[in-house]
Amino acid sequence: MSLAALSLGEVLEREAREALAFVELLKKEQAMLVEGNVDGLLPLVDQKSAFTARLGELGDARESIINEAGAGSGRSGMETFLSRQPADRALRSRWEALLAVASEAQALNQTNGKLIRLHLQHNQQAMNTLLAAANQATTYGPDGHQRPAGSGRFLGSA
Repeated sequence: MSLAALSLGEVLEREAREALAFVELLKKEQAMLVEGNVDGLLPLVDQKSAFTARLGELGDARESIINEAGAGSGRSGMETFLSRQPADRALRSRWEALLAVASEAQALNQTNGKLIRLHLQHNQQAMNTLLAAANQATTYGPDGHQRPAGSGRFLGSA
């Protein structure tokens, strides 16, 4: 069924279902980040992109419905639309459920972003340590004593 043929209630219901599934994916991502399983994250990128695309399509369908009703757009447009139909408690309930799930997804996404930044920072620190150690490598001189690398002559010099 085309999204254009759906009622606002149906769109909100589908949007909330997709958002819940997206939250579960974000929880899975967070668990992998906490465990340090960064190799398992790559397959999640495609899944997250697919969810984002579907949620975008559903959001566009919702926007189209409320715009056609002359309620405006965005959250305020949805509130205007709902205020014009105070007896439709089911529609209000679906909207509030969607907002709650979207809020949870946003919080999880922010936390996951922080965890990713921590992993990147840790990797950068490890890389800096390795590079510093490589620059501090010692060699042995003709007398058998250690000396820092690079303290001898350059190749090709006499």
